[in-house]
Amino acid sequence: QEQGEERGLEPDSALGKLSQLAGNAAKGKNSDRSEFKNINDAVEGKLIPLGNLKGLDKTIVTCLKFDSKQRLWAAAYDGTTRTYDTSKCYDSNFRISSQKPVFRADYTDSVLDMDLCEELNVGACATADGGVALFSIKDGQFFCGIILSEVAARSVLILKKQNGYAVLCGRSDGTIHHLPLNVDSETNRVDQDNPFDVVESTDTALAPKHTGPCLTLASQNEGTTEGLFCSGGQDGTVRVWTSNDHESGSRGTDVVNSEQQRPAAKCIYALTGYKLWLGSICTDGRRIVSDGGENSLIVRDFSKEKGNGKASL
Repeated sequence: QEQGEERGLEPDSALGKLSQLAGNAAKGKNSDRSEFKNINDAVEGKLIPLGNLKGLDKTIVTCLKFDSKQRLWAAAYDGTTRTYDTSKCYDSNFRISSQKPVFRADYTDSVLDMDLCEELNVGACATADGGVALFSIKDGQFFCGIILSEVAARSVLILKKQNGYAVLCGRSDGTIHHLPLNVDSETNRVDQDNPFDVVESTDTALAPKHTGPCLTLASQNEGTTEGLFCSGGQDGTVRVWTSNDHESGSRGTDVVNSEQQRPAAKCIYALTGYKLWLGSICTDGRRIVSDGGENSLIVRDFSKEKGNGKASL
């Protein structure tokens, strides 16, 4: 609640109430490790609570990601990102409440989404000030940011393509931005001094945009699905995009030479299914799983069936 007041949140506003809930949760009984079970006591098909992580009990967690080293990356409404080592969670004496962040970084505004790319050792955050911020996975520290507009950025994805990498950012107005990355082909490292391969005249927006906020972006990023990604709008729509056959060189669409440039990505499928709103999507390259406001999950299967070679839905 104090944090909400510091950030100028009205107590009766939606975010103000969330701040109060976060503060009340910190004072609950569940902060004691004795209230939780050991992970080895888990029963198949059931979730076992292990405790609360320090530092996250007085803010609103907006995004969670695991990396291949079993580290948990957490982004929060207070503008921080924290990294916790959970590799020893199967040890009998493991206490999650005693774990301190391995890394911690502070951004100037709320972080609303996050994505990791271990091949580049880079992470990306979508921020409430309408920008994208990049950080190093090696030390968790931010090294560059770009402001796209005054509209809040709601989702972010680091996309692997056939000819490089790009950061995708979904905004509250439904627009998706495509930002190619400057990556050294020999070292496979992002140029931290000039990470985005765009100029001032580059139009990074993709069309068409969602009619509601673009809340989620997803991609498998490997094999034949490189360059394919999905976007989900709060309006209940899911779109599948390809960037492989519609490249615009090393940059996005340039306003000056827009007639000669091709779009950085093309929408190839537009799907509906939720009447109220869509929450999130994920994909394994063959199927798209989405959840929404009707307390339901929708699974769309694009894998080829035997015989006719057609995709099933």
